[in-house]
Amino acid sequence: MRRLLVLALPLLVIGCDSPGGGGGGGVVDCSVTPNLPVCRPDTGSTDVTDTSTSGDTTDPDTNVGPGDTTQLDTNIGPDDTTQPDTQVQPDTVQPDTITPECSGSAFRCNGDEVQACSGGFWVTTQVCTDTNTCRDGTCIPSSTCTNGSRRCSGSNIEQCTLGQWAFAQACSNGCTNEACNPPPTSGLVCDDVFTCIVDAGCFDAWPTPPTSTCTSPCLNQGTTTGRNEMNAVLSCYATCNYDDACVVDTCYQQRANCFFDTTGSLSCPQIDQCIGDCTSGGPCVIGCYESGTNPAQGAYLRVTECIDAYCQQDEACISEVITPGGPCAQAFETCFGP
Repeated sequence: MRRLLVLALPLLVIGCDSPGGGGGGGVVDCSVTPNLPVCRPDTGSTDVTDTSTSGDTTDPDTNVGPGDTTQLDTNIGPDDTTQPDTQVQPDTVQPDTITPECSGSAFRCNGDEVQACSGGFWVTTQVCTDTNTCRDGTCIPSSTCTNGSRRCSGSNIEQCTLGQWAFAQACSNGCTNEACNPPPTSGLVCDDVFTCIVDAGCFDAWPTPPTSTCTSPCLNQGTTTGRNEMNAVLSCYATCNYDDACVVDTCYQQRANCFFDTTGSLSCPQIDQCIGDCTSGGPCVIGCYESGTNPAQGAYLRVTECIDAYCQQDEACISEVITPGGPCAQAFETCFGP
């Protein structure tokens, strides 16, 4: 290899020193002298193919990074203008609400119409005829009384409304002539209460007991003592079943307590003597009674009522009923005995 280099060197020098062609020392034109060694191709060594890639300027980019200008958008965010609606909201339409007119199974009158509550609304179920009228949700006869008229019913006042008697007012002191009695200023004593009951006809059906509806208005007018004494009389009457003989022989003391307001010191015979001296009845007789003691009042009342019940003023009858064994003998003995 070294030999070849020495031999070749002069040729190169020659070539450089020969600026022109022609004889002696010119530039070799290989197109004219192709066979010259210098013009032949170099076949002494074989070209090796360049398989090295170092220095290549093309490097494939297998990494995706921020430098890449094209990226897949896999995130949906606020920048996206189209979003799927995945929420279902309830309708905003509200059902209509209707306020009912009535409830339950109530009835009412609408003029002459009977109306019933059905499904929360009034429905006409009946129309009253000309002879009837609607009252409290039913048809009733039109006139059993004159509208506006009043009457006493026991201690209450009733008034005619739509042809029917109906409660209007309670009277604490009884009812008289379609009006409540005024409160008593002092009240009635028992004797006056008794007279009121008799005048009211409460004993007209004797021996049928009087009703409280009849006696209450009079009792309500009495003083506390007057009411208590009268109630004691009525209780004794009830014990006797309203039998005359029993009442005369049993209830005399209760009756004396009711009939006489005061007591005195006279005995039963003295009461009899006092009455015998009276030239007039009434107040004089009452005065004699009220001059006696309470037991004397009862005893004298018992004997006189017994004689009156059997004999009235028949002298022969009186002598008979007061003799031992007679119906008034015990009463007579209680008053006039030793």
